[in-house]
Amino acid sequence: MPDVSLTALTIDEGIAGYRDETVDSAVRLTRHLGVRHHIISFHDLFGADLDTLLQKKGRAERACTVCGVLRRKALAEGARRVGGTTIATGHNLDDEAQSVLMNLLRGDLVRLIQDSSSGEPACFLPRIKPLAAIPEKEVVTFLFVQGYFTELPECPYAGTALRSEIRTMLGDLEFRHPGTRQRLMKWQERVRERVTPRSIAGELTRCTRCGALCNSEICQACRILESLGIE
Repeated sequence: MPDVSLTALTIDEGIAGYRDETVDSAVRLTRHLGVRHHIISFHDLFGADLDTLLQKKGRAERACTVCGVLRRKALAEGARRVGGTTIATGHNLDDEAQSVLMNLLRGDLVRLIQDSSSGEPACFLPRIKPLAAIPEKEVVTFLFVQGYFTELPECPYAGTALRSEIRTMLGDLEFRHPGTRQRLMKWQERVRERVTPRSIAGELTRCTRCGALCNSEICQACRILESLGIE
């Protein structure tokens, strides 16, 4: 599209034995495609990489929670630094259906109704998910056909996450009951039609630590950094 310019953002959490290889892959791919590429690291933003943050308090079992919150903050900061006006993520149908089921099992109505691609477009950079309706297998198949697929290691913390179990469960359900993922997404749409996000998320205010918009005195990222001993 002539009126759109793309900048790829890679978040380097600093995970030993994993992230270096995936960052190198992103560098090669963006260079091949001629896309501007910006890397932003946890160490740059938070003063330490993820491995160090988790080791400080022995919080490896919370790795994915810590990483997810800080990655979202890093992504927003990275977009600000490159002058982005919209954030596009690579979430596919499998990712989205897994998130719906996870939020349902956790009883997390706020995240079920309002995720990173909905909510307050006047306050936050809009987020879009161009691949959200496409199954992961189709994405991988396309990459194979185009010659872009690279075998990469799995994050060493993935096994401790609820998502890992949900992925296996949902994959089995989809195999035995085709269309399960789409039905989960349709159900989420029907719930969203009946609930106003603001009515469950609360009014927005500014974090007293970093100034970020949030719905409490201290944002989630600052609460996590405080719990890890990062002021």
